Amino acid sequence: MKLFLLLLMFGNTYSSEYLHLVPHLQKDEATLTVSSSLYAEEKTYEKDLQVIDLTNQEGYVQTLNYKRATSERLTYEIEIQALISGKYNETYSGPLSFISDKRDQSHGIKEPVGKLYYWFPSSIKNFDQALFASYRPKLYEPKAHQFFNGRHEITLSYLYKYQESIFEISGEVFSTIFGKKEVRLDSGAEDTIDSFTEVGLKFTPGLIFEAFSIHLLTSYSSMTDYNTRNQFFERYSDKGYAVEIGGKINWRILKNQGLSFSYLERESYFNSIEEDLSRNIEFEIDSEEYKLSWWILL
Repeated sequence: MKLFLLLLMFGNTYSSEYLHLVPHLQKDEATLTVSSSLYAEEKTYEKDLQVIDLTNQEGYVQTLNYKRATSERLTYEIEIQALISGKYNETYSGPLSFISDKRDQSHGIKEPVGKLYYWFPSSIKNFDQALFASYRPKLYEPKAHQFFNGRHEITLSYLYKYQESIFEISGEVFSTIFGKKEVRLDSGAEDTIDSFTEVGLKFTPGLIFEAFSIHLLTSYSSMTDYNTRNQFFERYSDKGYAVEIGGKINWRILKNQGLSFSYLERESYFNSIEEDLSRNIEFEIDSEEYKLSWWILL
């Protein structure tokens, strides 16, 4: 409580820059963001409209994020997440009905992620741009019901934003490499997910007012082969794609702090490799998140 009061008393003057989706902080500016979200993810494999195997994980994710600008151009960011009061389920049917369904409590602290922004000048008025990189290390080989990432993950991207009056056009061109992941399913099988790459575009237009902003969140990406296998079954795909849609609202509540609420839904589809081409195969990974955040400029 004392720390919270000190942050309220000694925070820097509010900067409207933080109402942007990706704020460009000035030298020695820092932000602290605390978030709580309701998160759910579902993986489904279907043949001829019958669900063969399904896994889902849901719960409350708590996020702590610290960002600081060391110069006018360079900003670093550290983020850590934890899942509490979560649930995990595995369901099998059809040719996999011999595997018992599994239910378990889900929890854990995901490996922290480090991020870097390098902002560089533009000759275009009201146009800002940056190179971005992030890395999440592999620290554990988790069980499926645990909230660990369980793989190395690297992202490189180009960020841009342009503002004219209250209108903002912003987006990102990104590429993410997901390392090989080994995880023990609650069925007892050792599941191996091969490494793959995702390349895509984010388009996030918005409206920015004096103490309020709203943004549309959209993304489209393509992925290389997503392959997973264990002692009970194998899943192979020939590339895939993902679509994201959502929105974010950001309010200034005091001179140097605010609240934001966002919703993001993601649907991933993979072209499953099946010898019998007459069969209707669906291999999907879907997720959604409702997030409430409190942020403060330090």
